[in-house]
Amino acid sequence: MSIPSSSKRRHDLDALRAIAMLLGIAMHGLLAFIEFPWPIQNSQTSPGLALIFFAVHGFWMPVFFVMSGFFAAMLWRMQGLKSLLWHRFRRIFLPLVLGCVTIVPITNWIYERAIQSALQRAIVAAPSRFVPTDSGMNIWIAARTGNLEAIKAHLANKVDLSAHDSQAGLTPLSWAALMGNAEVVEHLIKSGVDVNGKNSDGGIPLHEAVFMGQDEVVALLLQNGAEMDATDNQGEIPLNRARVRSKYTHARAAALQIKLYPLRLANARRRVVNLLSEYENTGKIQYKYNAVWRLLTTTEIFEHLWFLWVLCWLVLAFALYAAIVDRMQWTGPPQKFILSPLRYLWVIPLTMLAQWFMAAKGNVPNFGPDVSSTILPAPYILVYYGIFFFFGVLYYDSDDCTGEVGRRWAITLPIAMSIIFPLGLTFGVLNFIEPVFGLIPGSPIHHLISVAMQAVYAWLMVFSLMGAFRRLMSRESKGWRYISDSSYWLYLAHLPLVIAAQQVVQMWQVPLIVKFSLICIVVTGLLLLSYQFLVRYTFIGALLNGPRQRPQKVVS
Repeated sequence: MSIPSSSKRRHDLDALRAIAMLLGIAMHGLLAFIEFPWPIQNSQTSPGLALIFFAVHGFWMPVFFVMSGFFAAMLWRMQGLKSLLWHRFRRIFLPLVLGCVTIVPITNWIYERAIQSALQRAIVAAPSRFVPTDSGMNIWIAARTGNLEAIKAHLANKVDLSAHDSQAGLTPLSWAALMGNAEVVEHLIKSGVDVNGKNSDGGIPLHEAVFMGQDEVVALLLQNGAEMDATDNQGEIPLNRARVRSKYTHARAAALQIKLYPLRLANARRRVVNLLSEYENTGKIQYKYNAVWRLLTTTEIFEHLWFLWVLCWLVLAFALYAAIVDRMQWTGPPQKFILSPLRYLWVIPLTMLAQWFMAAKGNVPNFGPDVSSTILPAPYILVYYGIFFFFGVLYYDSDDCTGEVGRRWAITLPIAMSIIFPLGLTFGVLNFIEPVFGLIPGSPIHHLISVAMQAVYAWLMVFSLMGAFRRLMSRESKGWRYISDSSYWLYLAHLPLVIAAQQVVQMWQVPLIVKFSLICIVVTGLLLLSYQFLVRYTFIGALLNGPRQRPQKVVS
């Protein structure tokens, strides 16, 4: 394999990277109109918009990481490893740090305001329904609020621990499990409470802990004999509570007056499903109670900037790769394993290995890759995006001057969209609603088909888009160069505006597609104005894209 000697800029890949960034605005804009855990939920959802969301989610981040790997290799080959690391420190790590102390807190503030607004609209009972009254704190409110001293007082008075509260129909243990009050759960279990005591809906405390993604409580209940196959009055086992649709989740949280953070809940439910799977397979559970470990692996701090943090990890991995390559003077694998169809024989199986662990190993409906905004990303997350990143690295070194990758895009693109995507969506999402071919969601065969279709779809779309952009956008364009420069800022800053815009149009009596279009147009327009007048020629613009000179007026 010959190392590229040309420093010619790939305008097509620049444009493709920009489009991958801008798709983030559309993707987050769609979430209010589909069945998804999101703070703003319209009363009606659109299956068509859901199809668009899943179709894009299946490839947009893989495309971005391939482009990131390509341009990382370009900078390394042109300027050396030290220059690459300094460049990525300035353009990725510093914007991430600044974003975490500015954009992320603003996003969280708007996010919580939206949740509380929705909660207030949905609550139909009196505000004092689940708070102590003048007559004192009953056992259920004590369990709900985690008041261990009140619990002990009630236990001393021989209170009936199997009784249901009159409002929610839950036992004290179920209330504690629902709210994640592990200390109360542990004390009640030691006091002899029935860990499988039924609520008025037939569910047990494990149902409630799974519903709210309380992984620590789930571990405690399983360790003390909670039955994984216990069914409620609807015949649902606890695992199914992790799969309930977002509208039901919002409605129940509102009825119980529980503060809900939908995205965090979705991730917590995935962790719970993994715990249930571990217990089912081994009959025991190894749960890490260490506070530091939980902080590193469960606390989400990056929000929509998670991809920058993953990219930081991959740049460090790339630095190790580059140092080894430089030392060994290795030129990479033969070109045919990168540029010819032989590449499918290794990229798809590798991707499937990482994809297997996503969506809680197929027990949660999803199509496309998982994301991780924790300090220590899950290993399979790093491996998955690392496969795409390092393909981009190898692709640069392959010097694809004739456009072999993506050459047949006019064929592969329709195949991906019309055949592979429907199959992957069926087994990744729709099969959880209505079983297909008698396959049970979460079964090995079902999951294998889903994983294979998602991996094939991601790579077909990556290569097809690379071919299409090479064919249609290979020439330099000032307009596309501007879009490419601005796209970074637009993605970093878009989420607070998107959530605010979704809240503004939520009650409008207009078609959903009109709402969605207005959100995208208005938010993108505002961000472009902010980029031009507040960012482009400032230190922020220099940090994101390098310094830009403001055009000078010509005086005649």
